Amino acid sequence: MNKKLLLIALSFLSASVLAQPEPTQTGSSLTLNSDKFDISFSPTAFHMFGRTEYNFILTEQVIDTGGQIIGLTTRSRLEFPLDVLMVGGSVGINSPETADKFWSIEAGYYINLNNPKKSMLDSDWSTLENYYSETLFSFTHSNAEMNTTLFNAEATRELFTSNNVGIAILAGFRYQRIQQDITGYNGWFITDLSDSLLPRDTITSTEQALYYRVTYQGPQIGALTRIDFNQSLQVNLKTAASLTWIDDLDSHILRGFHTFSDGHGLGFISNVNIRWFWNRQLGGRDTYIDFMGSFDYYEANLTKTLEQYAYGGPSEAPVGYTTGGLPHDIKSQQFRVGLRFGMML
Repeated sequence: MNKKLLLIALSFLSASVLAQPEPTQTGSSLTLNSDKFDISFSPTAFHMFGRTEYNFILTEQVIDTGGQIIGLTTRSRLEFPLDVLMVGGSVGINSPETADKFWSIEAGYYINLNNPKKSMLDSDWSTLENYYSETLFSFTHSNAEMNTTLFNAEATRELFTSNNVGIAILAGFRYQRIQQDITGYNGWFITDLSDSLLPRDTITSTEQALYYRVTYQGPQIGALTRIDFNQSLQVNLKTAASLTWIDDLDSHILRGFHTFSDGHGLGFISNVNIRWFWNRQLGGRDTYIDFMGSFDYYEANLTKTLEQYAYGGPSEAPVGYTTGGLPHDIKSQQFRVGLRFGMML
């Protein structure tokens, strides 16, 4: 991630959100544009689940037994699990609850504590022109070791209120990096797709099979709705769209090649946050507990480059072979459910 660019973007977003003037308030030695503000710290734990899926399609011309040139299409789908426990925290600066127009700036950082319990799935289909339609000829499942980091920063500015409901504009930046080492595989494959009566051959291995890395980063803009039911209960609803830059690397270690791509796609981010003010004056500071749920979705249609970097067997290309412009679709669905404890510092 370009840290200099990120700092510039966050500074611009913060300045934009805080640019509107507010009535002058007194009674505090801690001021920003003559307004009081609060600083909060919020340790957070949540369970993330879902999956990242990508499809890779390769079409080539082959010669059949009759000497005719026909098309052979191979499609691979890799599904990487995301069911891990994440921990971290966020720091925020916001106007007091009594402000005429609420505003806030918050940044959070989170990492995973465990590896996914679910398996990584690898499925392969083949289509041979004039001979057989698309047929699943290989399926395996493997263990995944995962490291991920998530950084999110956002600023909000209330536009208007009606009774106990406030609507705010939201802008921010999100960065997520996921790395997975895939070890071993168990499954089956079919050697001759022209004979549907052939039995499946089982395959198994304990070697490291794949390494996968993907990065999502980009700005987000949307709306935040705050509903105050009473002094102790508040609900926040967030919806945002994101222009997301995606960079991924997929190394097939056993087959001696890797593929990589980068480009941009679109994302949708949603979050519901139920805030219970546990003791509004504990130690002279507001404290609260957030019950959180969220859903993020990212999708991109990219092209990738394949490089053969080692000998992967007689069925693979020679070492040094490179080809580009290969269709490559990425979809990521991420759900989160968790708790956050917050205190005004």
